Amino acid sequence: MGDSSIARYSADFIPQKRFTTDFDTVGLWHFDETEGTTAADSSSNSLNGTLNGGVTWVAECAKGPVIIDEIGVGDGNYAATNRMRGNLYSVSLTRTVTEIETYLSFTGDATIYFDIFEASTINGTYYHKISYTVPMTMTGPAFYSSGAISFDLKEGKFYYIGARWGEQSITFYYDGNTGNSYPTSFGQWEKGLTINTTTLPDNFTYTSNVVDYTYYQRITTE
Repeated sequence: MGDSSIARYSADFIPQKRFTTDFDTVGLWHFDETEGTTAADSSSNSLNGTLNGGVTWVAECAKGPVIIDEIGVGDGNYAATNRMRGNLYSVSLTRTVTEIETYLSFTGDATIYFDIFEASTINGTYYHKISYTVPMTMTGPAFYSSGAISFDLKEGKFYYIGARWGEQSITFYYDGNTGNSYPTSFGQWEKGLTINTTTLPDNFTYTSNVVDYTYYQRITTE
């Protein structure tokens, strides 16, 4: 919940999942403290609220803030069929993935598969955990979404998060600078992954399928 000194919208809009403060913010309360009786003001005005009347935090509040991590940039791209592209991450904070978005380009109908694999070591074997199949109509370059999902990333584990597609020649985007590093709210980007197949593998090993490119994606967690 927020308060502003200016009008924020003058037409229909899609609200942000989590607002941030700026010069015109009067007050901003996320209500994600999970304990106590204070609702902290995220603005610089210190307009903290107090919970009264026996109000307590519920499970939805305890999940913590919704954070969207954008990983990579789209300065490189390549169009190809039957591809599996994504990134490997080390996880230092347990969080729940609620959406995966991959930056792609295609015009027409396509089916995108969003996959998550898990390993116990960065250079170990990654085992398939879950996949989401999303038929969609694509209209050019954009972030394309898995839709609402729920998958728990575990502290101390390593994960592949990415997308697959089939016979359509879909353009995928990546960071052409292999020297960039991307910390996230749940851990650290480690490597990109490239496998030239649409068939979902049961598992894969780190050493045989990695590249230095960061594939352009967004991951929403809470």
